[in-house]
Amino acid sequence: MERTVLFKIFLFFIYTAATAFFLYFFIEGSEFYLTPYQLRPRLPGYTLWKPGGFYSHGLGVLGTVMMLVLFLYSARKRFKFLQKIGNLSYFLDFHIFLGIFGPLFVILHSTFKLNGIVSVSFWSMVAVALSGVWGRFLYLQIPRNKQGLELTRSEIESKQNEFLDRLSSDFNLDIESVNELKNLIAKSTQKKDLEKNIVQFSRENRLPRKEFLELHNLTKMYIKLKRQADLMDVFQKYFHYWHVFHKPFAYLMIIIMVLHVTVAILMGYKWIL
Repeated sequence: MERTVLFKIFLFFIYTAATAFFLYFFIEGSEFYLTPYQLRPRLPGYTLWKPGGFYSHGLGVLGTVMMLVLFLYSARKRFKFLQKIGNLSYFLDFHIFLGIFGPLFVILHSTFKLNGIVSVSFWSMVAVALSGVWGRFLYLQIPRNKQGLELTRSEIESKQNEFLDRLSSDFNLDIESVNELKNLIAKSTQKKDLEKNIVQFSRENRLPRKEFLELHNLTKMYIKLKRQADLMDVFQKYFHYWHVFHKPFAYLMIIIMVLHVTVAILMGYKWIL
């Protein structure tokens, strides 16, 4: 089984488990969360569900650990001795998982009671999580190799030439047929146009169904790479702007979180430790 398939199974498992875990505590604590702040001390489960209680405090510890671990992705990109470990895109997917569920568990820890400097950290956390979705979209628009590293212009051209070479080597097409196919791809502005043109080309060249499917997949990859290359400068600029927005909120969130945890420990809130 390929690594990508195994990793997708792993992602499905942790997303499913984390979602079930979050929903369990959200539903179990719903009575507490829906009760006005001044009436909460009268509830029988107050000592368990208050922010410093066993359940909520534990959720806060879990969310904090997750938000600290997500910085492994930044470390993986920054430090050379870590750059050979795993696939960068895998680190990013795990980074996004932690960036989604870490804040969700912290929200349960806060019991939806936000005031003072903690509210600044909370809204910074929300900004980081939401902007991460946009960042993931921009990340996918920039051509990358199998390790997740950004391709240079020369590497993109080499990859495009590799696709074109495969047209003649894998499908026994002559130069005239390859040029014809390139023209068809260039004219295919929409997916349905590509489907129609590839079917027509395959019939004219009498390609078996298996080769037709391989050709179809190859041309889709070529078109995707070409589109990414054409818009590369634009998306690189947007990705830079995204970093300018994303990073300050992430650092602000961590600084306030560290202050909050330090004060809590000094005041004796140590959960089960």
